[in-house]
Parts: sequence; structure tokens; C-alpha cells
Amino acid sequence: MIAAFPMYDRPANRAAHDRLWVGIRDRLRAGGVDAPDGLSRDIAFDAGWGRDDLLLGQICIAPLLRTHSAGATRIGRGDHRLEGCAAGHYFSHLVMRADDLRDPEEALAMGRIAINSDCSHSGWHSLLAT
Repeated sequence: MIAAFPMYDRPANRAAHDRLWVGIRDRLRAGGVDAPDGLSRDIAFDAGWGRDDLLLGQICIAPLLRTHSAGATRIGRGDHRLEGCAAGHYFSHLVMRADDLRDPEEALAMGRIAINSDCSHSGWHSLLAT
């Protein structure tokens, strides 16, 4: 069995993710589930979601709906309590070069963009909605 929170397991989040996993793991074990000692961090972020031995993972809603909805059960939604972000919501930043003097709306409509993935809500789907 593995547990992994790969999409959001940045260095700044790791200690919090470890504490969260210990709490979940201990409750699972108390209920008779043979949960792993720690989070798996040695697999690519998208490699764990389809694994038969995935006990608990964390995934963006876009790849969940696009690729993994038949094989995964959604049990919750994380809330990292980010400053300036209402509970249950998230925010993304759109950035542009400092020397680009265009109006940001014009640049977004007419410029070239780079995205993290076309299967990412924050990296693509929300940009389309913008």
C-alpha cells in the first residue's frame, strides 16, 4: 500500500503533509487497515493515481474527472487555509514579464502562454474561464 500527496508536496508543505498523514495513518490502523508508515515520495506525481495499491492520494479535480473518475473514490477536499483564500477555494497567479508593457488583459488575450498541464484545473481550466 502507498499513500502520496504528490501534486502539492512542495518543500514548504512537507512537514504539514507528514503530520496529516500520521493522523490519518493512526486512525486507519486503529480501524484495522495496514496503512504505510509514511508518504511515498519516490514516484512521479501522476504515477500513483492509477495504482492498485494506492490507499490515499491527493489529486487535482481536472485529472480526477478526466482520467481517474472510474477507479478512484473522492473522499474529501483539502483546505490549506491560505491567506486571502476563502475556505474551499483556491487561487492561482498569472504572471508576465516585467518588461511586457501591454495591458494584462490584452496580453492574456493576445499573448503566448505557458501552462503547467492541460489536465490541471489551476494551470489550464481556470485560465480558460478567465
